[in-house]
Amino acid sequence: MTTLLEALGPVAREERGEVIIQPRTERELAHALMVLRERKAAFGSEAVLDRRSFDRLGTIADRSMTIEVGAGVLLRDVENVANHARLTLGVLPPSAWELRVGELLEHPALAYRSVIPGRLECLAARISGVTADGHLIRSPPGPRHAVGPDLASLLIGAGGRLGVITSAELRLMERPTIEQRRLFSFDRQTPCLESLREALSLGIDVARVVVRGRAGRTVMDVTLTGNDGTVKRGFELLDRCVERAGGRFEGQGKENEVDGAEVEGSWADVASALSIGASVELFRVSLASVVARGVTARSFTPEHPNATALRRAFDAMAVLGRAR
Repeated sequence: MTTLLEALGPVAREERGEVIIQPRTERELAHALMVLRERKAAFGSEAVLDRRSFDRLGTIADRSMTIEVGAGVLLRDVENVANHARLTLGVLPPSAWELRVGELLEHPALAYRSVIPGRLECLAARISGVTADGHLIRSPPGPRHAVGPDLASLLIGAGGRLGVITSAELRLMERPTIEQRRLFSFDRQTPCLESLREALSLGIDVARVVVRGRAGRTVMDVTLTGNDGTVKRGFELLDRCVERAGGRFEGQGKENEVDGAEVEGSWADVASALSIGASVELFRVSLASVVARGVTARSFTPEHPNATALRRAFDAMAVLGRAR
């Protein structure tokens, strides 16, 4: 019986005891996926996928503000090209810039970015890929109601379980011209998070937030990006939300970064982490969820006196934002 390496043929090689699959075309990738399926093998265990051959980096389409890229291109290289045209991929967590396009779009937490007002948008307008059974997928250019089912959803955010992305058309946006930070403090964690969520529902664009306990109060360091008008308006809205929640302005932001891995979590997870004294740093902040450092799965202690109240206050079923 042939080994996995022999069955894969020239698209595979062995390095340090691992089978590395580096297809040059979608057809070669489809063949590799079918071989893995027949042998009940998978990427990450019996083999490692190397997408560097899918390295096409296209030009920016001015009218649609999109760019066609291969799944093997590093995201920071795409951002560099976009920056030369005064565009950007948007505010993403720091770890995202070290990923390749395919890895990012297949990641369950990083394939989406936050856009005004506090909602999530997929970075990819269209994708191409290969399903686990070797079928090629091209998501259509038209709106979903006009073209039928959205096949891209099979691959985006699926972690490579249903197939592999080979290329994508990424959405760009205008690059922010300024970045400003401000520091606020509250007597408790709940009004701190309530003020931030209310400001998001009103349309501010948050790039980064650090929340931690200090000297018996909860401090919130907020970074906004945009142009002069949007940043000024954003802080005006946030100032009002902070004041209504009983907080106060403390000056320019100066809180240090939080150590730890980035994970996607709910606002209830953030509240629970704060209730046990953790510091959290939030990226890709939206009304639905956040990518955060300092928040881990089940990081809270349910028996803690603050945990139950905080989780109830930020339960996913609660109304997003508050009417004033």
